[in-house]
Amino acid sequence: MSELLPNTKNQSEAATADWRNEANCLGSDPDTFFPESKDRRYAKDALAVCRKCEVKDDRLDHAIENDEKYGIWGGMTPEARKKLSRRSTNAQTRHRIHKSS
Repeated sequence: MSELLPNTKNQSEAATADWRNEANCLGSDPDTFFPESKDRRYAKDALAVCRKCEVKDDRLDHAIENDEKYGIWGGMTPEARKKLSRRSTNAQTRHRIHKSS
């Protein structure tokens, strides 16, 4: 089960405990958030729980900052997080290029 717990190396223990205790998924079956299939239909239950979660953004930030490769975090699948990260990196690169020209 410990392999399903988030990597919290970049966050203080208090900050991590805070969003964990306030998350809608607290007490849920972890298998819901780590579906075996990449088919988005299998993630729909987890995404529905995340949709109304007050700490969704904190969980998403955590997943991106810690490069969580698996599971539904902050209402996003791994594929969606990867696209979001790529767009952010591309925007930062464009900004640096524009600034240096």
